[in-house]
Amino acid sequence: MSMSSINITSLDDPLTHLASIRTFPFQIPLTANPPDNCSWLAPISLPVHVHPSHNLSTWLNFARESWRQGYVVAQASISRAKLQGGPLRGATWRSSLSTDGSNLTVGHRMKIPVLPSLPAPGDGPPLPSISDLDHLTQFSVSSLCGMYS
Repeated sequence: MSMSSINITSLDDPLTHLASIRTFPFQIPLTANPPDNCSWLAPISLPVHVHPSHNLSTWLNFARESWRQGYVVAQASISRAKLQGGPLRGATWRSSLSTDGSNLTVGHRMKIPVLPSLPAPGDGPPLPSISDLDHLTQFSVSSLCGMYS
């Protein structure tokens, strides 16, 4: 399987770019006649490159809006994906089986858990700013001069 970059955006505002993810072509093991349970499934792993947006305001606005809603709501979009039969390298008769997809989008909604020392996410108080969460009460500087000979 190969695909274009996966673009992660806010579901509420698809123009709000949060990150892009790039994968290399990878192989998905399939079987033509699987049993009714999941015993035939095997874990796979693949390297991915995640490129978060460098726009801090975008991330802060996304975090505040997610906190207000009580859910992180995002979507992943792929402009092109190709699924081809057979192994990644080498040609077999399975290599002639392929399908292409374009403009694929899937949304995801995940509830934000209650976190200690923060207001409950949802319709309650907004997410406090970072400066409201941490207070410096004492600060000191000392020299190590004379401690080494």
